[in-house]
Amino acid sequence: VYSVLLVHYQSRLPCGRTPFRSNFLNGSVRLNSSPSAVPPPVQDMVARVNASLFNLMKYYEDLIGLTEVKIAQRLVLEAERDFTKTQESRREKQDEIREIQSRLKEIHVELDKTSRGEDRYLNLLTQEHSVIKQERQLMDDFKRLERSERDCFTILSNRLRDSHEKERERAEKTKYGSIIGSIVCGMIGIVGGTIVNRGRLKEIKNIVKDSSESAHLQILTEELASAVDKQQSKINNFINELNGMLTNKPTFQSVEKGAFSSLETLATSEDVRNDEQIDTILAALKIQDDKLVEEMNEIKRLIAVKSGQDLINCGESNGKSVIYIGPDLRTMLDETEKSLESKIKLSTLVQVVAVYGTLAITLPLLYAWLR
Repeated sequence: VYSVLLVHYQSRLPCGRTPFRSNFLNGSVRLNSSPSAVPPPVQDMVARVNASLFNLMKYYEDLIGLTEVKIAQRLVLEAERDFTKTQESRREKQDEIREIQSRLKEIHVELDKTSRGEDRYLNLLTQEHSVIKQERQLMDDFKRLERSERDCFTILSNRLRDSHEKERERAEKTKYGSIIGSIVCGMIGIVGGTIVNRGRLKEIKNIVKDSSESAHLQILTEELASAVDKQQSKINNFINELNGMLTNKPTFQSVEKGAFSSLETLATSEDVRNDEQIDTILAALKIQDDKLVEEMNEIKRLIAVKSGQDLINCGESNGKSVIYIGPDLRTMLDETEKSLESKIKLSTLVQVVAVYGTLAITLPLLYAWLR
C-alpha cells in the first residue's frame, strides 16, 4: 500500500518547473564562475539580469500559487524520506527479531538434548535468559518503530492531501485568472474596435463628402463657364450689331474693350440728335442686363439639375450607383447621419456599462470563491 501510494504521488508531481529554474541558476553560476573569460562589467550585467529574471519568476510563481505548491511538495518529500527511513529501521528490527527467535529455537533444541545434570545445561539456560531479554528489547523497539512508521505514514498522507489541495487551488486560480483575462481583453477589444470603427467611419464620411462636393462643383463650374462664354459672345455680337447700325463703322474686334467703351466712343462721335437714340439703347441694355441676370440664375439651377442627371446616367452606364444630392436631401442625410451617430454612441455606452457591470458582479464572487 505504501509503495503504491508513493508511486501515485511521484507520477503526479509537476517536476517540469523546478529543474528549469535550477538549471537556469546553474547556468548563471557557470557564467559568473569564469572571471578570466568574461569581463567584470559583463558579469555584473549578467548577474543583474539573472536577479531580475529570478525575481520576476518568483513573483509569477507567487501570483499563480506555484510557490505554495512547491512548499507542499517539499514537505511531502521530507515526509516520504522520514517514512522510508522509519520503514527501513522497522525492517532491520524485524530481521533482528527473526534471528533472535531462530537462535532461541536452537537453544531450546539443545536444552531438550542436554541432560539437566550436565554443566552445559546451565550455560544453555543462561544463554536462553539473555536471548529472551534481547528479544524483549527488540520487540519494544519494533513496536516503537511500528508506531513511528504509522505516524510518518499519517503525516505523509496529510501532506500529500495538502499538496493535492494546493495543486487544485492553483489550477482553479489559473482557470479563473484566464477567464478574467479573457473578459478584460474582450472589453479592451470592444472599446478599441469601437474607437477604430468610429475613426474609420468619420474618415470615410469626410472622403465621400469631399469627393462628392469637389466633383459636383467642378461640373457646375465647367457648365457655368461655358454658359457665361456663350452669353458673353451673344452680348458682344449684339453690341457690335448695334454699333454698326448706329455708326456704320466696323464692329469691335475684341470682347475686352467692353460695351461701355464702345458706347462712349459712339456718344463722342455723334451729334446731339442721336442722344435720344443712345438713351433708348442704354435703357434697353439695362433691361437686357436684368433679364440676363435672371436667365443666368435659371441657367445655374438647370445646370445643377442637368449635372445630377448626367451623374446618374454615368453611374448607371458604369454599373455604379450615383445619386444627385440636392439641398433638401443633403439636410435630410445630415440629420440621418447625426441620428445614426447618436445611436452608435448609445449602443457603445450600453456595451461598456454591461461589461463593467458584469465585472463588478463577477470579481467579488470570484474573490469570495478563491478566498
